[in-house]
Amino acid sequence: MFGPPLDKNIKSLGMVLETLESLTDLLKDLTPIIKQIGLDGARKFYEFEQKGYFEILNQLGKALDEITSRYKIEDFKQLSENLVMITDTLVNITDPQMLNK
Repeated sequence: MFGPPLDKNIKSLGMVLETLESLTDLLKDLTPIIKQIGLDGARKFYEFEQKGYFEILNQLGKALDEITSRYKIEDFKQLSENLVMITDTLVNITDPQMLNK
């Protein structure tokens, strides 16, 4: 009656409406989950704030800025190469038998 192009467009429009209805149903199902994730995230951030984690991160950031402004990348490479030896030395120094000597 309407012809092939109009029939095809009506079928496509029907598919679009079904898809929108499915998306609406999905959003209805996901909304409580998304809200709970948001609440849990907010609680965790509050907990981190109460424990002072953000201030610690802020201070660590300042310390890293100071360190990187004082030393060159070569200094860090040399430190990295010698870190095992430095750690061994510290472990040996803090060994109770070594301290008693």
